[in-house]
Amino acid sequence: STRNNTPYLSVEGNSLFLINNTKAERKQYSFDWVADENSSQEDIFEHIGAPVVRNCLEGYNGTIYAYGQTGSGKTYTVQGALDRSGAAIGNERGLVPRILEYLFELTHKKKVENELVDFECRCSFLEIYNEQVSDLLAKDSVPLQIRGDKDNRRVEGLIERKVLCTEDAMAVLNA
Repeated sequence: STRNNTPYLSVEGNSLFLINNTKAERKQYSFDWVADENSSQEDIFEHIGAPVVRNCLEGYNGTIYAYGQTGSGKTYTVQGALDRSGAAIGNERGLVPRILEYLFELTHKKKVENELVDFECRCSFLEIYNEQVSDLLAKDSVPLQIRGDKDNRRVEGLIERKVLCTEDAMAVLNA
């Protein structure tokens, strides 16, 4: 119901509706899954990370975008708990360490199955804040530009580092 014609949210199945009676509007937003406060890092990985990795290895682009208010848990969800050396801690590993582990596990299996298959993995690390794109691997980060057309986009000048395993990639990201 509404109070004083204040817009409100309604959830029906896998859809979220924003209802604004003052404008006679009902906007629908679809979703696949919602994580709640009881969701574990493993749950997040299984529902979000693993499918993205599998799709990437089938040739599709994949992006996981963490968005939210300060203090809402984005860093914990993405990185997880880290020890002083920057290594992820057991079950508290976030999406990035789990995705890297899974990526290298799957690429190794594909190489074993077919010796003609080869993979190269490169890491970049960027931040979008206040509509500015910054390279987090650059010593002196200057705003970068997104270039390309509807089929191919890239961040011009973004540093990429070749990595051979999960530990290499985590070292790049924690540098």
